[in-house]
Amino acid sequence: MPLGAAPPRIAHRVGLDRSPVDVRDLDATRWLRASVWPGQAGRVELLLAALEAARADPPRIVVGDAIDDLPALLAGVPPGLGVCVTTSVMLGYLGDRRAAFTDALEEAGRRRPIAWVAFDLVHCMDRLDTAPAWVAEGIESGAVDSALVRLSMLTATGREDRWLARGGYHGEWIEWREPQSR
Repeated sequence: MPLGAAPPRIAHRVGLDRSPVDVRDLDATRWLRASVWPGQAGRVELLLAALEAARADPPRIVVGDAIDDLPALLAGVPPGLGVCVTTSVMLGYLGDRRAAFTDALEEAGRRRPIAWVAFDLVHCMDRLDTAPAWVAEGIESGAVDSALVRLSMLTATGREDRWLARGGYHGEWIEWREPQSR
């Protein structure tokens, strides 16, 4: 399910992070580079390419909490624009606040439709009971260290999940599936 020839146009973007890294700060980016495990040349290449892209067109980054500051950030998206929240292997870092993050997103979706694309470790995803058989088969086969890609549409009428893919949790591989909702 890779993007087609014309990826969607992004009219507004903002990041939210408790401790963002300034991509223009050489020491900070060296620390990021040093944090990649030895022998992971592919991840180093991806990191360097991402840093280059971010330097060329830096996004606005807000220092804040993923739960406490999320509602105001979402409310600041200009009217008339679609809202897409992406999370990438961050749910586990929320610990016992994971449900509060999901609740905040779902509450915001009741006021304005939100597409949430989550890429996270299997054990961090909620609603696995709504997942298609291929997710359960992966878990049963011991693929608990892999990540899942899920698109959740959050609206005034509730939440609809579509499980899209399974992949390595550093993005080193991805196995796209046909979108399914349940």
